Amino acid sequence: MDFKKVNKRLMVSHVFYSEVPNKEFTVLVNDEDEAALVLNVLAYQHLYLFHNSIIPDFCNSVEVLMYDEDHQSWESYWNEEEGMDWDEIENTYYKNIREERGLKVK
Repeated sequence: MDFKKVNKRLMVSHVFYSEVPNKEFTVLVNDEDEAALVLNVLAYQHLYLFHNSIIPDFCNSVEVLMYDEDHQSWESYWNEEEGMDWDEIENTYYKNIREERGLKVK
């Protein structure tokens, strides 16, 4: 990808909100490329489960976080060099990842 990647630890966070409260599922990733892939795989897995009547239509969230050393906490992704949050990075640089990786809902 043609952009300056952040030099921080990244994590994809997934929370599935159903009738029973759930804990956050997280995956540490090496960079934005891995984050985009993991995020999209999780999103497409939920679409698959819903469309095949395996789970009902509950709300869930998937987001990319970065570790802030100063605050010792995980924060929403922000790329200072690009001046973009994760949604802008994904829409600008990863908009074709679903087709490139063959992600489909059957």
